[in-house]
Parts: sequence; structure tokens; C-alpha cells
Amino acid sequence: MPQNNPLSGLRRFAWRVIPAPILNMAFGDKLRGMGQLIEAAGVERGWTLSVPEVAEPCYAVALKDKTTIVSTAPSPNNIKITHAARQTLKLGPEYSKALVDLVVRYTYPHALVPILKIPVPDRQRGGFHLQHRNLPQETNDFNAQEKQFLLDNFTPKAGWRILDIGCYLGHGATHLGKLVGPTGKVIAVEAIPTNANTAKFQIEANGLNNVAVINRAIWKESGAVIAMNRTENQANAIAKDVISSSTKIDVTTTSIKELTEMLGQAADLVSLTVNGAEVEALDSLDNMPVELRPRRMVMPGWYPTDESPRSDILLAKLRKQGYQTLATKHKFVIAWRDVS
Repeated sequence: MPQNNPLSGLRRFAWRVIPAPILNMAFGDKLRGMGQLIEAAGVERGWTLSVPEVAEPCYAVALKDKTTIVSTAPSPNNIKITHAARQTLKLGPEYSKALVDLVVRYTYPHALVPILKIPVPDRQRGGFHLQHRNLPQETNDFNAQEKQFLLDNFTPKAGWRILDIGCYLGHGATHLGKLVGPTGKVIAVEAIPTNANTAKFQIEANGLNNVAVINRAIWKESGAVIAMNRTENQANAIAKDVISSSTKIDVTTTSIKELTEMLGQAADLVSLTVNGAEVEALDSLDNMPVELRPRRMVMPGWYPTDESPRSDILLAKLRKQGYQTLATKHKFVIAWRDVS
């Protein structure tokens, strides 16, 4: 959600100042889902590590299936919402963000929104992302035929080529790399250098030779240098009407067109999570042959522009580019062409 939303700011402040025991007492049901899913994930241990070209220490947890989840220092919010689960797992607060990322970025990645089912009710999803609300497979807003179509056509298969744009620390790309297997390929794109370096480490730690991390910002064109608003957490954006910050970082851009050339064929799936730059990212499709345009795309469209959600612009643009579309009531956009 936009960082300059007053209600979001008030909520973050309240969660920051309320002590963990009181928070869990007052919002126990709301936080229960996160705790249950962390405890069920099969966490075996945690440790501190150094990631090349990342100044701050990072923290990792290992799962029973040998997956490694690498993350950064936790926020006070992360520490509080994982309080109960960490007590059960006997892990210190430094692992809080890794545990949250395990659930909301690795186990239930944004790229898989069309097919996800989360085994805890919506009311218990405190700490989850807006992408995990009103999921197509869980809501009555989508009929049985639409749900089956999404399951049949948006479930990644061995050999798929996927673009994970806005990959952050690479957790979703790790999940996708396992799904597409050695015959598939994932290109994960992240604008912030330290995040990209952590994502590369995450991919290497899991032995995924089919995943490449690119340190670029997605835009309408490749090779431009553009200012990005930088915040203290993962909310960074080129779109200043989504996230404003006095801290800027110059980033070099890429485009879906250029990334498709790297893949060597049309992407089977593109996940765009770039805090408002989704509109500009789609512009590069206008200069691509139809047969090279992505076959499937998913993206958030709830970021406002001129008092209306960006989803209105995204849906109109996608339809003009030859896509069929669906959208959740929370404005998550799903698009496809030629999935036969």
C-alpha cells in the first residue's frame, strides 16, 4: 500500500508502540494465521550471516526440506507479529523478518496469486500483504469456471520461462525456480543494489542454476537512468505519487522487451510488483511483436492516480494490447493471451 496513506501510517505507529504481549492479546485472532503457518513450515534452525556487498548482517532460517530463507534485519512490527511462533521455535527476534518472508514471499509468492489457497481464514492474516486478500480461488467474486481456468493456466509447469519483476530479496523467485525445474528459467529483477545482492545470495544458497537476478528498475525503456524514492524498508518506488521520500537513488532501467530478449522467447508468466510503475512497464509491450508479448501477467493495480486506482489504466492498456483480463475487488490484475 502507498506509504503516504494516513490510515496506514497510523496503523503502523500503533503496532510499533504497543508491546508484543498486549498486541498479541488484543489482536490474537488476527495474528494467529501467521503464527500457525510459520510453525507449520518446518523451520529447523536460524543463523546470522554476511552477504557479499551488503553492509548490514543478514539472517537465515533453514527448513526441513533444505530450503534456505535469507532476509534482513526485522522491523519492530516483524518482531511483534512473530512473537508467539518464535517462542515455540525458540528463535530470537533477529529472525522475525526471515519468518515473515518465509510465509508471505516464499510459501505464498505474489506471482502465484491466481492459484493460491491459504489454509488460514482471511481474518487471521495479520501481517500478510494486500496480494493475499480476496484471492481468486477463495472468493465468491470468481465463478467455478474462472477458478478452474486460472488453476489450469496459471500453475507454473516444468520448462516455463518467468519474469519476476520487483523480486525484492528473491524469495518468490526461489519458489518459482523450483516449480519450473532445470528446463525452465526465471529472471528476477530488483532495482535496489543491496536487495539484488541478497537475492543473488538467496538463489545461490538454494542451488538454483535456472534463476538469474538482474539489478535494474523496470520502465518503458531500457538503459535510462531514473531516480527512485528510497525508504528504510522494502517500499521503494519511481512513482512519487505512490511513495515519496527525501532519499533518492539513481537506477538504470530495463524493460519487458529487453528481458524477453534475454529469455529468447515470450515469457510464460510475468509478475510485476513495482509500486506503481506497472503502467510504464506495460508501455514497452507496444514495441514488441504480438507473439513475443508475455502469455500471462499478474500485477497489483490498487495504487491510486488522480483519485482512481491504477487498475483502470492497466486493464484498459492490457485489453488494447490483446489481453483478456480479470481483477479482484482489491484491484489485483490478471491478464492472459494465447494460453492454448
